[in-house]
Amino acid sequence: MRFGRGLTLFLSLYYIVFYICRYSILPIIPFFIEYMGMPHIRAGLIVSSLYIGYAMMLIPSGFLCRRIGSRRMIVVGALISSLSNLLIPLSYKWMNIVVFINGIGQGFIWPSLMNLVARNYSKDEVDYVIGSLLTASIFGPSITFVLIGVFLSILRWEDIFLITSLILFIFTIFFSHLVKDNDLKKNSQERGLKKVLLNRNIWLLGIIYLFFYAVIRGLVSWLPTILVQELGISIALSSIFTGVFPIINAIGGFTGTYVLRKTSFKEKYMMFISFTNSSIILLLLYTYMNMSIPLFLMLFLFISLPEWFFFTLPPKFVLNEYVGLASAIIDTLGYIGSFLGTFLIGLLYDLSNTYKIIFMVYFLYMIFNAFLSLAIRETNRLN
Repeated sequence: MRFGRGLTLFLSLYYIVFYICRYSILPIIPFFIEYMGMPHIRAGLIVSSLYIGYAMMLIPSGFLCRRIGSRRMIVVGALISSLSNLLIPLSYKWMNIVVFINGIGQGFIWPSLMNLVARNYSKDEVDYVIGSLLTASIFGPSITFVLIGVFLSILRWEDIFLITSLILFIFTIFFSHLVKDNDLKKNSQERGLKKVLLNRNIWLLGIIYLFFYAVIRGLVSWLPTILVQELGISIALSSIFTGVFPIINAIGGFTGTYVLRKTSFKEKYMMFISFTNSSIILLLLYTYMNMSIPLFLMLFLFISLPEWFFFTLPPKFVLNEYVGLASAIIDTLGYIGSFLGTFLIGLLYDLSNTYKIIFMVYFLYMIFNAFLSLAIRETNRLN
């Protein structure tokens, strides 16, 4: 069974819905801090719990989707995510645990989608389909922030989790009818599996993605709160405004891939340029906090130039049946970075009562990434 463009569009929309259910709590965090007296460090731990749960399930999901099928994995993950998201308003004292379970359910999805794509699309179509899903993943936070911002202006915050859970459940019913499991692999190639786990490029991409996501997800997770506290705008408006930044992210990711295809540029050199420019902007943010909005926009544009490469490169390094596992390794390290970046902001703010110091830490992350990206080697699959 080969998938057409109509199903590709549906999968992209479905992945956006997963993002809505995953990130619906982020715009609510300023409400918890401003009106319920939640300490910054606890808010950071709640969001970090989502990323920890997500990261913990990615590599197991990379193995499991080959054993029990991508469709089953996605349906189970969707049910876990929608049910745990529904329980968030009822579990203020235990919110870390419920959000952690939501992250576990979400962790089923990306490796299973990558496995589904690698098995059901031709080599010529894979880049296009992965690009479509990555675009959905970039626009997902934007749509979430804008949608929740609108909901906050007309609904109670508790109602938001009911609505987002229901949307995911409805999309999952459609998905379960549209997609059939035909991607099970009974005879695994253990040599190929070992090569993936020892693949130098996959681990390099994963480490770079860790520090990349520490910056991207750390800032996106805290932007609504930063805007409320530093600029004094309303919680609803801060959520809508935060949605602009992932859109800039998407433009950067598309631009980086477009430039790469139109030139003879190599991915690793695009990464080096992107991370070097990002480190300069972070240094400026540390120095001129009052210029934060235009500098934030520039940062999100430059840092996102190589974003698609993290998942368009693995099919060049490993066999199709191991793309899901390779993607899981990279994404796991990325969400460990998300946890570190998000928790670090909350911790440093409680210690110093300012957000400035985090920009210096992120500056060091980007310098490290710039030089690490040059170590990626051009290689054939499993060599």
